[in-house]
This record gives sequence, structure tokens and C-alpha cells, in this order.
Amino acid sequence: MRRLFSLSGVLPLGVFLVIHMMANGRALVGEAAFSETLRRIHAVPGIFAIEIAVVFAPLAFHAAYGMWLIATRRTFAEPSPYPPALRSLHRVAGVIALVYIAYHLYEYRLQMAIPGLRADDFFTALSARLSSTTVGAPLRAMFYLVGIAATVFHFAVGLWGYMVGRGWFVSSRARRFAAAGASVLGIGLFIAAANLVSFFATGARLIGRDTVTPLVVDPTPCPPPSAAASH
Repeated sequence: MRRLFSLSGVLPLGVFLVIHMMANGRALVGEAAFSETLRRIHAVPGIFAIEIAVVFAPLAFHAAYGMWLIATRRTFAEPSPYPPALRSLHRVAGVIALVYIAYHLYEYRLQMAIPGLRADDFFTALSARLSSTTVGAPLRAMFYLVGIAATVFHFAVGLWGYMVGRGWFVSSRARRFAAAGASVLGIGLFIAAANLVSFFATGARLIGRDTVTPLVVDPTPCPPPSAAASH
């Protein structure tokens, strides 16, 4: 059960994050490329059933079991590979990640499946919602950044714990090496996601050169000033 619980979080969450980054990253190329990518993904026969079987169902099991462990104040297995402080942060991040992922799936993926939101409207919807402000602050974009940070942190720490729990890294040096690798992966995923949030919210990237539309200049020469205008 321990292996199933860990694997049901690490594998589908990793797939969810990587595919999300790859698909949403096309938005940096342009709205047309982003919309075409979404159309191709959702044109795959039975894609929603595949997502349920590979991603959503395992994540639902992992979330339900994890919330039960938190509610009953139980530790899944001893000895835990996590120090007490890291274990607490891991659980807090898991709760925040659950709220964020559930909200994000309801707001976009579910509305595309029923159907409601079209692939061609996705770019506009993301830009409009993430750039909106409440009491002068981009609260939705800030919520996305917090949710993404919690999701990536939960994934990176869980990946490290799964590898250590499987006995892949036994010595202290090997565990530190694995922790460094998981940290680099998590930081990279967060930077990529934050770059996308910034792009949709402000139209500017955190990393990379913004696409600037050149000013179109009329090549027709201006007529000489009239004699009346010269007086």
C-alpha cells in the first residue's frame, strides 16, 4: 500500500506537470500555435478517458488517502525518510496543491470536456482571467503562483521520498545528491510555470525575449507643405 500511495502521487503528478508545461509553453510562440496544440491534444480519440485513467483517478486516490492520513494524524510508514519539519511542509503543500489542481481542472479542463470552453478560446480566457485584478491586485495570478509552487514542491519532495523509500539512495551522500536533483527539477518546473503565468497576466515574460510587433510605417512620402502653411 505504501508503494501504491507514493506512486499514485509521483507518477501522475509528474505526467500532469510535464505535459502541462509542454502544451502551455506553446503560448509563448503565439496564440495560433497554442490553440493548434490544444486542438491536436483533444482530437486524440478517448483523450478524456485516458486522462482519467492515467492522471485523475490515481491523483484522486492519492489525495483522498493523504487527506485521511492528515485528518487522523497518522504517519504512513516508519521510519519516514523526511525530517519532521519537511514532512509537515510536504503535507501543507499537498493540501494547497489539491485545492489548486481541483480549481484549475474545474475552471478549464472540465469546461472543455463537457463541452463549454473551446480550444480557440483558451488563450483569451487565460489572458483575461490571469490579468484581472481585485482591489487593485492580480489575486488570481497570485493564487496560481502559490498553487504552482505548492504543487511543484509536493512533487519534488515526494519524488525524493519515493526514490529513498525504494532504496535507490542509501548513503547520506547519495541522498543529498538525490535531493539536489529533485530540487533542481522542482525549481525548473516552477520557473517555467511562473514564466507562463507572467506572460498570460502581463503579456511579458520573466525569461526570454518578448515578441514585439514592429511598427508599420507608411512608405508613401509626405507631400511638401503648401504655400499657405508656410506663411
